[in-house]
Amino acid sequence: MTTKTHARETDMDLAGGYAMRVVGVERRLLHLQAPDGQVCLTIALGPEGLAVELSAASLRVATTGDLTLDCERLQVNARERIELVAGAGIALDAGANVTTRADGDILTEADGQMHRARLGSVELEANDDVSLLGERVRLNSPQVLAAPRIDMARASVRRIGGAG
Repeated sequence: MTTKTHARETDMDLAGGYAMRVVGVERRLLHLQAPDGQVCLTIALGPEGLAVELSAASLRVATTGDLTLDCERLQVNARERIELVAGAGIALDAGANVTTRADGDILTEADGQMHRARLGSVELEANDDVSLLGERVRLNSPQVLAAPRIDMARASVRRIGGAG
């Protein structure tokens, strides 16, 4: 392992042609460089705390326990597709509106589906025909929904920083 120190940088050669570089007069930036010179890990030491940026051919996180992401805002950008798969249920809980938009069709499928508006209306709008197909189509014919109301405060969704 070779270490070289310059006025503003400290380089450390690592196995496989990788190198670690501490950059800047105040030495607040740490780079891990691949053999081709590409920076694959950057750690910035700022007054608010660490900022980490990782660039890799692929990334896999595996755990036998829970994986928790706790942040102000989460954004996921996929160049192709996103797939969420669960061996059991999926619970989504939002403190405000939920918007789903697609350039193509939106298809939902389940053994049964229920849509409930706790306050206000349910509106269906189409640029073309609206089709309802069922064994019986009931209009203004109240029927108790088979599923109980969902109390998200007591559901299996655990809020970070709160009781689960």
